[in-house]
Amino acid sequence: MERIALSIEELGTLLQIIENLSIGPSDVQHLESALALLSGILPYASGVILHEYDSLAGRKRFRYDFSSGCEQSGWKTIPVEKSVGLERSAEWFDKMEALERAFVWRGKGAGNKVGCADGANVAAWLADGEGVGGSIRHEKAGDGNSTTMVFLRCEDELFSQKSLALLNLVLVPLHALFMDGAALIRDSISLNNLTAKEAKVLHWVVEGKTSWEVGKILSISERTVKFHLANIYSKLNVANRVQAVSVVSRGNKLGSYSQTARSA
Repeated sequence: MERIALSIEELGTLLQIIENLSIGPSDVQHLESALALLSGILPYASGVILHEYDSLAGRKRFRYDFSSGCEQSGWKTIPVEKSVGLERSAEWFDKMEALERAFVWRGKGAGNKVGCADGANVAAWLADGEGVGGSIRHEKAGDGNSTTMVFLRCEDELFSQKSLALLNLVLVPLHALFMDGAALIRDSISLNNLTAKEAKVLHWVVEGKTSWEVGKILSISERTVKFHLANIYSKLNVANRVQAVSVVSRGNKLGSYSQTARSA
């Protein structure tokens, strides 16, 4: 392995990135700041983070798009049946060079010119691009398995040991962001995927109302309330209302959902 030298500026930026990723998962702005800093030492055109969590309760996949050309950047939940799938991602690209967890990737050419990895185009974005990426997996008995993958599109002049070393140093705290605050991140994303009606039902459930009482407040039947609750449980990956209330508490989202309920 060749010796890799970092300038004082690069080292300072790297420390700032790690600090942003270590602050905590309660505000996605820390992640955005870290990614913006990363572009200063490892210039990229666009990127995507894929995170997958497997447990006895089921599988969840999330995607974070970041690109100056992506208007819909941010966290999104990937339906399991529609997702690229981390275990299948190698179908769309080849690993050309590797250094520990980081690697150079080159798409296998789907022929689709996709500028950012939005919607169902993650596979096409990978297949038609090239850049540097990395993968890290955590396995813990009783706590589920978690995998994080990062892909950055960049010029081939950055396909160097130095770029891979930089990405390696970022991968560990990036994955730790999920592992240390996995519940907060996943809860926050899942809550944002609720419909307005589901948010209102959840608000009154958090307030301690029964399904019958929620139905009276919202002028819907108790059966409809239970229908919405079933959808809420599925989206939050919980089994009952006690667990759903816990998700809201962990995600610190009660205020926003209270406001939604009152303004409806």
